[in-house]
Parts: sequence; C-alpha cells; structure tokens
Amino acid sequence: MSAKSERGRSAAWAAPGLLVLGVLVVYPLLTLLAQSAFPDLFSVHPRLNFTLRGITATFSNRGDLQAVGNSLVIGLAAAVLASLYGSITALAVERASRPMSVVLDALVWGVFFLPSYIVTEGWLVLLQDGGILAQVFHLPNGWSGWFFSRTGIFYVMGLRFFPFVHFGMQQAIRNVGPDLINAARICGARSGYAWRRVIVPLLTPALLAGASLAFG
Repeated sequence: MSAKSERGRSAAWAAPGLLVLGVLVVYPLLTLLAQSAFPDLFSVHPRLNFTLRGITATFSNRGDLQAVGNSLVIGLAAAVLASLYGSITALAVERASRPMSVVLDALVWGVFFLPSYIVTEGWLVLLQDGGILAQVFHLPNGWSGWFFSRTGIFYVMGLRFFPFVHFGMQQAIRNVGPDLINAARICGARSGYAWRRVIVPLLTPALLAGASLAFG
C-alpha cells in the first residue's frame, strides 16, 4: 500500500471524529466568542458592530470576578483531591487480591454511574442536622457546619470526580508493570529512586488527564 493511499485511509478514519468535534465543540465555542465581540451578529437584523462592552462589563463587575475566582478555586481543589483519591484507589485495586480488587473496582464504577443528585441527597441525609450520623452518635446541631461550606464542596467534588483519575491511573499502572521496576533495580536504583525517575514520569500523563477532567 502506497503512502498516499495510507494517508487517504487515515484521513477517512479521522473525518467523522473531526466532524463531531467541529459540530459539538468548535462551532459553539466560536459562536460564543463571535457573539461576545459582535452582539448583533445573530439578531433578527444581523450587524457587524464590533464592541467589547460586554466583556469589559463582565470583568469590571466585582461579583462576576468573585464567581470566576470561586469556580477556579473549587475546580482546582476538586482536581487535587480527586487525583489523590483516584491514585490511591487505582493502586489499591492493582495491588489487592483478586476478590478484593473486583469489589473495589465495582464500587468505583458505582460512584461513576450514580447520578449527581443521588450522591448529593446521600451526603445530605448522612451529615445534616438530625441526619443519620447525628441520630446514631447523638451529635448536636451544627456539628457538620464544616461540610456545608467551601471545604465541604472541595471534599464532595473530589469524591464525585475521582473515578476519572482512577480509570486512567489504573491502566497506566498496568502498563508500567514489574519489568521496568526490576530493570531499574538491576541497574542499582533503590526503590525511592525508581519511583521518582521511572514510575512517576510514566504515570504523570494519566494523572494529569484525569485531573483535567476532574477540574472541568
């Protein structure tokens, strides 16, 4: 098969994916950016009146800036916690015995598929005043105030999105395998050095990919 025909086949396989990305991602994004600069572009009588008043008004409003800042902080904290939880669970699944790893994997999949509103209701019933924990341990009202705050949002969002990190890290850990570790040790590397210079660099792409999904 010639190189030209191979490139044609590659383009044919890539075309549907590019079309879907163009329709579902690129077009809406470009439309939003265009409308922010040309407010009358999609009105009944379209006009190309360029202005940045909408953008400057948004970023000059203190409430809008605070909302953006809160979103970034919450997303970053959720990504960090999800990365921590997902890495721990992925390592546990890959290092545990077969029955235990199946149970752990099933629990992670359960968290992944559960609708967000069910997870939210579960946390509320568990931690609210007069909830399950308060009734079982006779806790006073207000004991869970930390949970109904920004700290609680960090914690819950990290737990909600850690499966994204878990799945990526699980496959990455499988791909590393024991051979690379054994090779590093044969070359004289200690366990800590092998982790820093061999294992962690190989796991970093999967960790960053999962963290980016948790952030979003």
